Amino acid sequence: MIARRLGDDREVRGHLNIWPTFMVLGNYTIRVTHPRGPHEMEVWAWTFVPKDAPEEIKDSIRRDVLRTFTPGGMFEADDALNWEEMQHVLKGRVARDTGYLYQMVGAPIQWDEGCYPGGSSAHVFSDNAAINMYAAYLDMMTSDSWEELMEKRAQHRLGLEPAAADR
Repeated sequence: MIARRLGDDREVRGHLNIWPTFMVLGNYTIRVTHPRGPHEMEVWAWTFVPKDAPEEIKDSIRRDVLRTFTPGGMFEADDALNWEEMQHVLKGRVARDTGYLYQMVGAPIQWDEGCYPGGSSAHVFSDNAAINMYAAYLDMMTSDSWEELMEKRAQHRLGLEPAAADR
């Protein structure tokens, strides 16, 4: 229905993450996570509907959100359980005594700019978004000037890796 009204490129749905805690999900949901301490997080969520959309579109969006990312939705309940269990495990002695590797390696950084501004992945489900987000954060934290940062980001967009000394 969307492709018929707006074109093929606008039918594609995915997830958008704006560093560090702002998310836009493909079902017209905006979410912000608020860390409240080492063992607590709060999630604020809003659903938006195009004001001038036909009633059938508004109803479709409402039903989709109610079935997925609400306290009674199948994804929200599943995600909340997973997050709670991860926190439970991380409180244990073995987890506290274990060092963790906080880097993503091995996958090439790929950009598919297509018809959208900025960098985007060619696939909805891909590690590229996370890899690029952390690469951008690393570049921000290790650059001494805006010029240096822009040069590093340009290298990533071209698919070039910075020199090893810069990583």
